[in-house]
Amino acid sequence: MGNTQSSTSDRFKMMRFRSARSVPPAIVKETVEEAQAASPVVKSDVMSDTASSVANNEALYWHPRDNDTDREYHTVATSDYVLPSDMKEQNRLELQNNILKKLFGNDIICPEARRLVKRKGTKVLDVGCAAGAWLDAVFVYNSDAEYHGCDIATDLLDWPVAKCVFGNVLEGLPYADNTFDYVHQRLLVTAIPNDKWPAVIAELIRVTKPGGWIELVECDVVQHRQGPNYQKIAGAFIAMLTARGMDVNASSNLPSHVRDGEKLTSARLENVMSRTVSCPINWDGKIGHMQAIDIGWAMEGTRPYMPKLLGITPEEFDALIKTAIDECKIYKTFVNMSGVYMQVLKD
Repeated sequence: MGNTQSSTSDRFKMMRFRSARSVPPAIVKETVEEAQAASPVVKSDVMSDTASSVANNEALYWHPRDNDTDREYHTVATSDYVLPSDMKEQNRLELQNNILKKLFGNDIICPEARRLVKRKGTKVLDVGCAAGAWLDAVFVYNSDAEYHGCDIATDLLDWPVAKCVFGNVLEGLPYADNTFDYVHQRLLVTAIPNDKWPAVIAELIRVTKPGGWIELVECDVVQHRQGPNYQKIAGAFIAMLTARGMDVNASSNLPSHVRDGEKLTSARLENVMSRTVSCPINWDGKIGHMQAIDIGWAMEGTRPYMPKLLGITPEEFDALIKTAIDECKIYKTFVNMSGVYMQVLKD
């Protein structure tokens, strides 16, 4: 898979007819750009070790009901989501929220949505809200809006300033048509199968009011300039997601998913904007250090099944994580993330 971004400047792409009025300054420093230019990544570089990384094919279909560790996971039989849902994971999601704010410059990417949340009575929905890291961040300086959230991890939904309920976007959101002024969803790359993305977009459109806005943020699981030990973990995880039909390049494919979802509805999506940034892992200062911690914690969350996939002990897996993260400094590993926002028009 080639690089999805040739420049470290935020890149806006119009999917319809308007162009961005301005392009913000670069989010990550030129050193990321230099790394990309010095060693273009091709698909084989990232994926070549995927099949050989898997030592136990049964582990490809691990489900949280098979969990035999002290980590907590969701209990939804029909969901293939394989990351934890405990408070340790919530700490990671709060760190992740800070990383995304630094990368995109705001908790809310869509300028019009930033204005909407300042209005009293504006209804906001966060799909896949977990314990409310994003809701928390937005509420702090926009307390007049009415906040809602939904997630499959019911034990995380006790949030005092938002109405959070169980909801699985793959099976239909528990809200009436035309309910929300602003719908936010992010980083469900490991939860939404590739062939379900259009229906998910259509469901977000359904619950959005005419004239309302939708914002999506995703990352590519396929990362760039991986070292050999990092590739062992990434290759096995990608094999697991691929076996479940997930889109491991959800960030790169997000604009096409949006277009396909629009076709399933009678609504029209206008003012559709896409913004892509690259984030260093364990290099290029504070943001790289934060991303390294985030990925390290995410890797720890795969401990119930990843050692089985790799054919190693849990203790060997712990050591492999440390080596893999350390390698990122040498290989200048980075990940691409995209944000897409759009206005929903209905007759």
